[in-house]
Amino acid sequence: MTPNTPSSITLSWYDYTIFVGTLVSSTLIGIYYGCFGTKQGTTREYLMGGTTMKIIPIAISVAVSHISGTMLLGTASEVFRYGGSVWLTVVALTVMGFLTNFVYLPVFYKLRLKNIYDYLEQRFDKKTRTLAIVFYMITEILLFPVHAYSPS
Repeated sequence: MTPNTPSSITLSWYDYTIFVGTLVSSTLIGIYYGCFGTKQGTTREYLMGGTTMKIIPIAISVAVSHISGTMLLGTASEVFRYGGSVWLTVVALTVMGFLTNFVYLPVFYKLRLKNIYDYLEQRFDKKTRTLAIVFYMITEILLFPVHAYSPS
């Protein structure tokens, strides 16, 4: 058997069907909620779901929004190269998830905070909030090339 070369790997009709189906369904959901769904009148309604959402959906939303292509591609190559010790990451993420769910999110929910920066301003002062934002921006600027380059 000859190894797969880039010219010999092709997608079949069901690959294209799933791809097009995903794009169409995502587009239709966006059009429906953009034209017919309920509108959020304030930033608080948009970010907090009108405060009608429970802690679990908010936690899942936050977690999923931070999973990047770098993590998806990196995890597979990490397991291939170093073996199954990646399960230790799963243990750490599980502990972190429980802490976030039962310690941090309830505080944010009770105080009706939109983000960590609002908490830092309430707990400390505006300088601390600004410093945290600057550090976050520097981190994101430095990570952008990694996230752009690694999938390629």
